[in-house]
Amino acid sequence: MFSFPEDKRIALALGFRTSTKGWDILEKIKVPENWLIVVNPSKNQYNPKEKLDLRFRNNRIVNLNKDALEEGELSTLIYASDATLLPYRVSSASGVMFDGLAHGVPFVASDLPFFKEFSSMGLGVTVKRKPDAFAEGLVMLDKEYKTYADRVNRFKEKLRWDVVAKKHLLLYNRVLCTPIATATVP
Repeated sequence: MFSFPEDKRIALALGFRTSTKGWDILEKIKVPENWLIVVNPSKNQYNPKEKLDLRFRNNRIVNLNKDALEEGELSTLIYASDATLLPYRVSSASGVMFDGLAHGVPFVASDLPFFKEFSSMGLGVTVKRKPDAFAEGLVMLDKEYKTYADRVNRFKEKLRWDVVAKKHLLLYNRVLCTPIATATVP
């Protein structure tokens, strides 16, 4: 569907076109020889005044230029990838990371606490938010790719909707069945 070369690993960067999501450093990454970075930035909904130059002159970066993808296209794109690339400056969570994990794809991310939590489970690699560190992160991931992929494939079972729904039911039942302590006012 996307005609990516089969002899290269694909690192996928998706999301809003902002520097907080890392779009400001992607062009500066010296992409390792056996990797290709595929990007699909969507319109910056957070700070429309921020203008980033996203011409991607680096021939090892492919810009799909599709803005928002349909659900099937997005799923196919993630399945076609070998890693998600998350050079975020700030993060409280990441839907892109969870989408990647749910599709069996490990990540290379900035060393923010949120990403470190998941890298400590062996689901990806965290690095300093510098272009050369991201290049090294791709090399590190590549060296142990099967190990990372195996861990992610085991973990992704926790992200299935039926599993998530059952956990929510258990939580709600626990909350509903737990007596609420009443405070007495003096």
